[in-house]
Amino acid sequence: MENGQKYPEHEKLRAVVDQSQAIHEFLNWLSDTKSIFLAEWDESDDACASPTSYRITGLVAEFLNIDEKKLSDEKDQMVKEMRDANQRTPAQCN
Repeated sequence: MENGQKYPEHEKLRAVVDQSQAIHEFLNWLSDTKSIFLAEWDESDDACASPTSYRITGLVAEFLNIDEKKLSDEKDQMVKEMRDANQRTPAQCN
């Protein structure tokens, strides 16, 4: 089984990695050089509103149609497979 079939969310991420990087760089440039920050006003307190920063990585993933939960599950599976492979004895590998 190819990795793309075994880890479909990672394959989707690999296909949009350049877009993801460009978006992150642009947003970092906005905050670092222009003091422009992506935020949402939390108006739950009627006396004053306060900005609530979004998690940029999550927003970019959502925009690029990457499911972070599935991505995390795939990473966990990769780690498990690596651990299992490292626990095999030489006789089991033949």
